[in-house]
Amino acid sequence: MSGASIDDSRNGVDVNLTRHWRGQSLGISAGYSGEHDYHSRSVGLNYERDFFKQNTTLALSVSYASDELTPTDAQLFQRLDKGSKHTRSFYTSVNQLLSPVSMLNLGFGITKRTGELSDPL
Repeated sequence: MSGASIDDSRNGVDVNLTRHWRGQSLGISAGYSGEHDYHSRSVGLNYERDFFKQNTTLALSVSYASDELTPTDAQLFQRLDKGSKHTRSFYTSVNQLLSPVSMLNLGFGITKRTGELSDPL
């Protein structure tokens, strides 16, 4: 069977909610994506705060995602019956306005993934 003959569809939804107050914002997010043999769920949290007459912004964010895979052809092709992947991320940045037309952005992010990190054989 070639890849061109496979019929598959994916459904997904993402929800984001952000609250702004006094030069700050706090946001939460959640998401879901699914196929008949794959499901992914995610959550996130972010925070931003302005300083120095809104010329500098500090941003922090964290997120977590969990993916589950249950191949429909696992036994036929001697593949894993099921697998999962978990992703944890952290990101921080500082934005500084330098002039009306230029900005400096310094950021740092780290991500840790565990589980099935490639297509299971």
